[in-house]
Amino acid sequence: MFSKLAGTALALALCAGLMVSPAKAQTPFQPLTPEAQVAKMGAGINVIGGYDAWWDGGETKFSLSDFDKIRAAGFSTVRIPLFTFKHLDKDGHLDAAYFKRIDQVVDAALSNGLIVILDEHDFETCAKDADACATGLSNVWYELSEHFKAAPNSVIFELLNEPNGQVDDKIWNSLAGRSAGDCARDQSGAQCHHRPDALEQSQRPAPVEVTGK
Repeated sequence: MFSKLAGTALALALCAGLMVSPAKAQTPFQPLTPEAQVAKMGAGINVIGGYDAWWDGGETKFSLSDFDKIRAAGFSTVRIPLFTFKHLDKDGHLDAAYFKRIDQVVDAALSNGLIVILDEHDFETCAKDADACATGLSNVWYELSEHFKAAPNSVIFELLNEPNGQVDDKIWNSLAGRSAGDCARDQSGAQCHHRPDALEQSQRPAPVEVTGK
């Protein structure tokens, strides 16, 4: 389970996923600490469930104008659950119609002064097949990080909702702790310089004990 190839693929995606960010951002990316990011987020709410018919152009109660109401209600952040795997083609690319929908959501949220979390939500699929999960996440986050590379720091990537099942703590921590390449930003926007050789050279960080207290 969880082949070396799949692990490398997901680790590359993790590198790309660190580049949070929409494609048509008016505000350039400005680095900030995790603490500052969290402080900015304030109150948040989930919007447009991944199963919502809106994603496929069906009848739905959701409207892009909802973001104005969300902001007026005092929220600062919206989390958008995305079931992306089903929108990947055989070559690992997200289809254009789905990208258009994501852009509409991100642009509408940002125009209302909201922070946006793009949450990959195929956790049930991942729980059943870690190798397939690694391939899917690699493709998804390569696509999204490239597409949103010019976005401001008010667009955030959540790599995977609730890892569980086959993606247990050992697998997830080992992947999340690796550096598969150097991710850097320059003045022209976000860039990720992949260095697959770095995977073999990298070290896993010391484990962190988490308690229920």
